[in-house]
Amino acid sequence: ESAFLRSENLELKEKMKELTSTYKQMENDIQLYQSQLEAKKKMQVDLEKELQSSFNEITKLTSLVDGKVPKDLLCNMELERKIT
Repeated sequence: ESAFLRSENLELKEKMKELTSTYKQMENDIQLYQSQLEAKKKMQVDLEKELQSSFNEITKLTSLVDGKVPKDLLCNMELERKIT
């Protein structure tokens, strides 16, 4: 019975080493995935800002095409006329 218990103990120790190794690898994978996720989130924020900027520019251009001149542009034109 003593030999059986020693054998069982060795098997359990070996299994414990395998599980520890697997656990450490999983932790490393999680850290990698978290850093990738953070990078993708930052990229998404940057793309959303760029998209919003493009949308604003398109809105301004559409207004100009429709004949709607922004007030600040009219003020600038009047100021230029007064100067010249």
